[in-house]
Order: sequence, then structure tokens, then C-alpha cells
Amino acid sequence: MRPYRIPLALSGWLLVLCLWLVPQLVSAQPVFAWQIRSQTATLYLLGSLHAFPPQGYPLPQAVEAAFSLSDYLVVEINPTDLPLPAQQKLFDHYGNLQNGQRLSDLLSARDQQRLRQHAQQLGLDYSAMQPWQPWRAGTQLVLADAERQGFDTTAGIDHYFMRRAGNRQILALETLESQLQAIAVPDMNIQVANLVSTLDQMEQDKDFLPRLYQAWRRGDGPAVYRQSEQEAGDDPRLKAYLDRLNSQRNAEMAEKLIRLLRSSGTFFVVVGALHMPGPDGLLARLNAANFPSQQLQSPR
Repeated sequence: MRPYRIPLALSGWLLVLCLWLVPQLVSAQPVFAWQIRSQTATLYLLGSLHAFPPQGYPLPQAVEAAFSLSDYLVVEINPTDLPLPAQQKLFDHYGNLQNGQRLSDLLSARDQQRLRQHAQQLGLDYSAMQPWQPWRAGTQLVLADAERQGFDTTAGIDHYFMRRAGNRQILALETLESQLQAIAVPDMNIQVANLVSTLDQMEQDKDFLPRLYQAWRRGDGPAVYRQSEQEAGDDPRLKAYLDRLNSQRNAEMAEKLIRLLRSSGTFFVVVGALHMPGPDGLLARLNAANFPSQQLQSPR
């Protein structure tokens, strides 16, 4: 498949107009996207929210301009790589309990009641969750709660750009199976602790997702990083689990991005926003490999 490329004269004009040479009389707003260049390649790295409010579109001009310049679209996973039955088989393999075990068998009476109440409030079937591993139940709660708050879980930024890929080749940094392997840790105690933490957050920090969105909208990497640090609290088990979900995967993704920077072309990369900031984030890892980044700006 031939990569999509707009005419050179037009691409240069878009770059000047929308990315860097914003007139001094117009104030500029950082966006949650960065440009990284090598001698042969340009990489635009956009932090994605997988659930996004419909009113958040259109995206900032700088983001749209960077996408217009790109030859390739790079995402965490490409769902079109596998047919739906194969995807469902993987979810069941990594998301279901074994040997007739039930989710309620793993939870205290109090947490069973809390989960039942939240499921009822969100229109979910508590009994249908019983064959699931705790991570799968927690994910379903988070998605349903996001929908309740006005976030569309089918309108995430990654899906938005995949629908508009056109003739661009879509490259994936991970596979669905590798993501599920990272999430579905064999230790059910860790999974239960994470589910209980999700219930706590839903009860004690109901503005978590709107705050994350506002920080993303401001292009505020440190604030997004603080949000991610909040998730683990003081539980060392959850800190280790989040390290598995973020830091370890960041190392693998960074290596693949470095390979792209050593190739040729213009790559528009969309990965989860929580992978971007922090000492173990993608930006820090690329900078350590001598690929410094420059944050994009859009007119207010």
C-alpha cells in the first residue's frame, strides 16, 4: 500500500501556518502532542484518551496539521488485524476465570455489595460478571462510568484517526494479545486489589476522568502524570502492577519508535496519554536515546 503524502508545497505551508510560526499577536496553547525528528524521519506523538467527549472534536489545529503531513498512522493496536470472533476468543481466554470459579468467590462480602451497587447504577448485569476475572469487571465498570459522564468509548482519539487513515498504512506497536497478557496478571490478589481501587476511585474521586480530560486539553503532561500516579495510591502491589502496564510496555514501545526514527518517512503516532509523561514515559525514553521532543502549539 502506498503511503499517503500531500503535495510538498502545501505541506510546508500547513507546517508554517499551524505548527510553529503562529503570529506573535495570537496567544498559543500547548497541545498533548510532540514532534520528534531524526535526519531521515519525523514522528508526531499524540497522547490519546480512549474515551473522549464528542464535544472535544474538532481537535486542535496543530494536531490536524500534523496528521495531514503524515505518511503513516501508528497506533497501539490495530483492531482490524483480527476478525471479531478471534478477538472475542482472546478476551474470553484472558478475561474469564477457570474451573468454575466465580468473581464473587474472590471478593469480600462488602466488596461484592459495592460491585453489585455500582453495576446496578450503571445498568450492568452483576450476574453476567461472575465468570470474569477482576480486571475485566473493573474495565467494564470504568467504561460504563465514562459513558455515564458523557465520554464516548467508541469515539476515542485512536479510533478517530483510524477511521480517517485513507491510504496511509496503519502500523501497530502492540497486539491485542500482548496487551491482554499485560493486564491479566495470574495473581488474582493483585487483580482484586486493582478492582477494589477502581471501586474506591469511583466513590471518592468522581471527577477523575473530567480532570484528566482537562489536563489533556491544556497539554499539561505533569498533571496527566500526577493523575496516573494517583491510581496506585500507597499499595506496593498496585504500583508494581501499574509498572507492568506502563513502564515495561513503554520500554518496548520506545524501542519500536526509535526504529521508526531511524527509518524514513513521517509517522503520526497515537498512544495512550498516560504512556507519554513521567521519568519512564515515552518522551523521557526517546530523549535519553538522543531524540528530543518539541511540544506542538495551537492558536487559542
